[in-house]
Amino acid sequence: MQVKVNLGSGFIGLADWINYDNSVVARFGRYRWVTKALVALKLLPAGYLDIAWPPITCHDCRKGLPLADGSADFIYSSHFLEHLHRHEVVAILKECFRVLKPSGRIRVALPDLDTFVAMYQGRDKTPFPGADTQDAVPVTTADLFVALFYPHDLNLCTPPSRIQRFQERFLHRHKWMYTAESFAALLRHVGFQKVERKGYRESVCADVQRLDVLPEVSFYLEAEKTGAPG
Repeated sequence: MQVKVNLGSGFIGLADWINYDNSVVARFGRYRWVTKALVALKLLPAGYLDIAWPPITCHDCRKGLPLADGSADFIYSSHFLEHLHRHEVVAILKECFRVLKPSGRIRVALPDLDTFVAMYQGRDKTPFPGADTQDAVPVTTADLFVALFYPHDLNLCTPPSRIQRFQERFLHRHKWMYTAESFAALLRHVGFQKVERKGYRESVCADVQRLDVLPEVSFYLEAEKTGAPG
């Protein structure tokens, strides 16, 4: 049986994978009564009550992966690594290289900075995913672009709500943004020699059909472990 690992899985993890997530919401998700209480206090949106969480191992991937050398066949990570500092990402990628079997593969999905720059330069009026457009002053494309890097909901023209302050306390904002080219350079830096850009749900791993999200704003890279790190 193949060993497949999802880093920062959230609620999109699959039952037959090892799903690592250390977020506060993942920890809450194991206890429905806690989620209900936080929703009742308006500290979490009501939508969290409808989430069916997969089996999750609560683990901070920045502290290493608790797997043996050469034990994993496939590693997947979607919209997680941009929430970490670059040195933390490099350390995690080194761990991924360590735990993958020879010819094992890693797939990474990340917000595509090239896409967002093109949206900004073209003054595309489509709201950027995740940006809160409810403000006293009309939101401009520049505001939405800056929201990729700074917490937009804490920089409205009105004071943040209780839920917004709570989310800022416990949710990790974006720490760095990448293009396919810049992240491919990190993969090669830690030892991956064969790095390929893939399309949405295009992979040697069939499970990716159930994992990939946000094709409009993401890039997807897969890399193969072909030797020892340089």
